[in-house]
Amino acid sequence: METERRERFVLFTILGAIALALVFFSTDVTRSVSTTSTTDESQTNTEVKNIEIVETEKEKAPPEKTKETPEKLPDIVALNPSELALEKREGEALLVFSSSYWNQGPGVLELVGIEKIDSKEDNEEVWQVDQRIYRKDGGYSDKKVGAFKWHASHEHFHYDSFALYTITSLDDPDITLEKEKAGFCARDRDTHNLMLEEAPDNSTYFYCEEELQGVSVGWGDTYDYTIPGQEINVDDLPSGRYIIRVEYNPDNELSEVSYENNISTKEFILDKENGYISVVNSE
Repeated sequence: METERRERFVLFTILGAIALALVFFSTDVTRSVSTTSTTDESQTNTEVKNIEIVETEKEKAPPEKTKETPEKLPDIVALNPSELALEKREGEALLVFSSSYWNQGPGVLELVGIEKIDSKEDNEEVWQVDQRIYRKDGGYSDKKVGAFKWHASHEHFHYDSFALYTITSLDDPDITLEKEKAGFCARDRDTHNLMLEEAPDNSTYFYCEEELQGVSVGWGDTYDYTIPGQEINVDDLPSGRYIIRVEYNPDNELSEVSYENNISTKEFILDKENGYISVVNSE
């Protein structure tokens, strides 16, 4: 009996120990699962908050500005008046001269006739003109810049009011003579710098029509002293020292890189008694 009692005691002791171990194991597993769940939930909440913050920052960030493609504008350069002379025509004393300019800009000077418009004179044909300005991306924009007018003596169309001629006395600044703004046919006639990036080897604009005129990069034009309109009546001017001033694009209607180089001058001496003009310098 004593031996049987001892065996039962040992058996109950072992079973109790096993039961106690199972209780402790179950508690640790629960605690571990709870901790892991809490950590995962905390990480999830943190990630959600981070996403919300990023989305909020994106919503608050200003939209990116669209960069405009630079325009390739022309740049008209006025050259000094040349071939000055005094001529007598039908009893009038006329100062005749040649005037030149060229385009040194990165873009062409292109003038497009848009549509025919009403003229105040029956024998005058007039077209509205837009300046076509090209961009580096290949596109372009147009802006109104005046008119093409039929020039009867030249028998072609001129871009109106392209040049302004002024004579000013160096002896008496109050003596000034200004000629009505002159129209020009914009075309490629003279080469000046074909090394420029956009300069073509051959003339692009050569017709003085109402639909299209222009001056390519590196090219220019000259209005010779023999052409009608290249004269100023100096009958009322006394002999003395003068400056002739030529200004292209005088109203700044045409868009250019710069307007600082649109004016050129030449000093001369007018001798009315002997009927001649002498240029002070040849630059």
